[in-house]
Amino acid sequence: MQTLIVSVTYEKFLPLDFDDGEASDTGFLVKDEEVSFEDIAHFAGRYGFNAASSSEVDRNTWLNSTDSDQDREYFEQGIEKFYSLHIQQVDGKQPSAEQIRTIANVIFSKAAAPLSLQACN
Repeated sequence: MQTLIVSVTYEKFLPLDFDDGEASDTGFLVKDEEVSFEDIAHFAGRYGFNAASSSEVDRNTWLNSTDSDQDREYFEQGIEKFYSLHIQQVDGKQPSAEQIRTIANVIFSKAAAPLSLQACN
């Protein structure tokens, strides 16, 4: 079974923060945690990852949400939250660009089939 080491980060923007281009609050929801592909699917559903950080995917590309979380803070205070998934390792090694692409494709297509990165090595 393949293992991944990932972090999930967040950025919170107040309405005035967009003018400055800086989030008022950032941090980790998950930091350097060993997870399974099922966990990645759960994170994708919960945090809405729907884009890569770059159009040229490389081993340092992360996945992020481009739609704000529409929760109580959003409706009551106008706070917009965005999330990012950082994949640090796949089976103890830095992931290749192809592995990042494969994970992104599965997340973005919401595939139900089990994911294996063996073919990407």
